Amino acid sequence: MSHSISVYLIGLSNRDIIEAYSSEIRRVGEQLISSVSLLLGLEEDVLLGLHKELCKGLRANYYPPCNAPENVIGLSSHCDIRTLIVGMQDDTATGTQIRYKGGWIPIKTIPGALLINVGDVIEIWSNGRYKSVEHRVLTNKNKRRITFVSFLYPRDDAEIGPFEHLIDDENPKMYKEITYGEYFGHVRDKKLAGKTHVRATKINEF
Repeated sequence: MSHSISVYLIGLSNRDIIEAYSSEIRRVGEQLISSVSLLLGLEEDVLLGLHKELCKGLRANYYPPCNAPENVIGLSSHCDIRTLIVGMQDDTATGTQIRYKGGWIPIKTIPGALLINVGDVIEIWSNGRYKSVEHRVLTNKNKRRITFVSFLYPRDDAEIGPFEHLIDDENPKMYKEITYGEYFGHVRDKKLAGKTHVRATKINEF
């Protein structure tokens, strides 16, 4: 149910809008990743240095109305394999839900707000202090839904193992060292399945 942005937007001569939006997302992304660096006890520019020009992808998702939304999942449960995900949701229809204590909580749409998801990369860098967000998307019976999602991710050669200063006797190392390119290559062709991908990097999993 996900469709290329080139079909819906660039094909409609809105390229300038997309480029302007992408530029602003880059600016927001730089601020967010700099803030994450500080939260992890690093210098402000450390994590930005692991991102090549803040590598990113932009995707438009279109979910048409569905007569039986209870039987159709728009996007299966998963965590994103990126650093951060910046989403702009349709203000008129809800659909995104996050996993919490074994259940699902709907995310309310706020006009003009961006939805920020923590990805697997931050969970690994932080040695599990900050968890990637498991989420899914439901369909809507009466309304179509459109979202724009930007993916911020490191260079392929960037190491995404836990930072040493976050490892001690009370917080033992939980994840293996791996480059982002290796991690992406390992999971990109696998189906969406909750937190399966990040769990595969845990030291005690294999």
